Amino acid sequence: MSVVRAAFLLRGINVGGHRRVPMADLRAVAGSTGLTDPRTYVASGNLVAGSPADVGAAAARLADALAERIGFDVDVVARDARAWARYAADAPFPDVDAANRVLLYLPRDPAPAGVLDALSARLGPGERAVPTVDGVWVFHADGAGRSKLTPAAIDAAFGSPTTGRNARTVAAIAGLLGVG
Repeated sequence: MSVVRAAFLLRGINVGGHRRVPMADLRAVAGSTGLTDPRTYVASGNLVAGSPADVGAAAARLADALAERIGFDVDVVARDARAWARYAADAPFPDVDAANRVLLYLPRDPAPAGVLDALSARLGPGERAVPTVDGVWVFHADGAGRSKLTPAAIDAAFGSPTTGRNARTVAAIAGLLGVG
């Protein structure tokens, strides 16, 4: 079985003291599912590890193991290092100084046609969206917390749970994967 490096992104954990998942527990659970050399970046559910080539199946195993260990369901979005290299290389909005207002949103499942139109309809003043192969970069002019492009609206547009990471985190994960 071939092994690839991949990023596994947990959605909605350790936000405001809710849905706590200690990173040491995340690494331990990842190892118990067969992921190798698990490393985390900040306490917001960013895991990089060696994975079987089918990272989607590995993400599903990780989600199941986490639910058993921590007692609640967590959506896990996974992408291999090749995909992550594209995100880092194609990051738009070079004119934007505040990397925390530029987010990459990735769905758990493949995106349907027309997702950019659905998202664009919810963009507020000054906000911009640029599609990737399987996600979308969004510049939130006033910050994501004030945007009409809410997590529920993003999920609805993609038709599956999504998770977002700011440009700094995307770059840091690329570095951990050795592609940035």
